[in-house]
Amino acid sequence: MSNPEIRSESKPTHAIKIPRETPDLDSSLGNLRWISSKLTKRGQLIVGMTGLNILLLPVIVLISFFIQGSLLPPAIVVALLLASAVLIIATSFERLRRFGDVLFLEISDELQWNIRATEMRAGESAASERPKLHVRIALRSFARASDLPLIPGKFGPAIYIAINILIAVMVPWVYRGYFY
Repeated sequence: MSNPEIRSESKPTHAIKIPRETPDLDSSLGNLRWISSKLTKRGQLIVGMTGLNILLLPVIVLISFFIQGSLLPPAIVVALLLASAVLIIATSFERLRRFGDVLFLEISDELQWNIRATEMRAGESAASERPKLHVRIALRSFARASDLPLIPGKFGPAIYIAINILIAVMVPWVYRGYFY
């Protein structure tokens, strides 16, 4: 019952495809874990590149005091490259986060349905039919990974993009303010 479009933990893929058939809980959890790890890595990249871009402004000023000639063209190129990279990675982060949200909600619904079905059949309480620890860890890990470091929330990627674009625009202004 192996579906090639559903990512298994042994065969990671780089593209997320929505399965035609209903995936089972274990393959969905595997996909959610994979998405969580990708979100964590992309979040770290976004923060790191933004930090580099922020450091670019004072570094340009300090280096320009010691070097003859203009550092403005290379500084603008570096700032624009970093801003573009953050834009691409943040867009990818958001796309993955949205797909992960769908998986998260569907897994949660499936677990609630299983608990209610067991409760109705056996008359057991919901506390006796708690989801297994690895399931709860996967869900909680995704919930944490879906927020960017330092600026959590729905608008985190947009704020990081805006900061990087602002820095790219500020590079010529800061440079001219000190040297002209």
